[in-house]
Amino acid sequence: MKKRILSIFLAVLFVFALTPSVFATDNAVSNTSNSTTITYLDDGSYIVVTLITDDISSLSLNSTQSKSFNKVGNKFATCYDKNNNLEWKYTLSAEFEVVEGVSATCTSATYSQTIYANDWSFSNGNATKSGNTAYGVGTFKRKVLFVTVDTANIDISISCDVYGNLS
Repeated sequence: MKKRILSIFLAVLFVFALTPSVFATDNAVSNTSNSTTITYLDDGSYIVVTLITDDISSLSLNSTQSKSFNKVGNKFATCYDKNNNLEWKYTLSAEFEVVEGVSATCTSATYSQTIYANDWSFSNGNATKSGNTAYGVGTFKRKVLFVTVDTANIDISISCDVYGNLS
């Protein structure tokens, strides 16, 4: 009887020894998500706006501390012509510091742009941050024989709420 109890005790002890500790104070967690909207234009071209988010969390299991983490978001505005050829892309990148349920602050905002079709140009690009939001602006123009035939004004933003949800 004592051997059976000792065997059970050792088996339970062995299981706990192989289980990772749940009492760690900091763990890294990475989550990724995205959302997409498409706007069709009169000439058959369309602009795809995609938001991709990622967070690296610093979890705290101490009940006196709030969960805090950094959230990263990239919003892409990509233009395709009516034949599905890529014409240009504008990217707004932002990073946020979140204290869950308490605060969200945008800590950086940058933009980049790439032109794939030779008849397009870009001007007036800028990225700014204010509070919990990053803003990106710029203007794409398409010219034929020095005459502007298409203009696309970019005005996009990424906001973060106090739970780390980006929109």
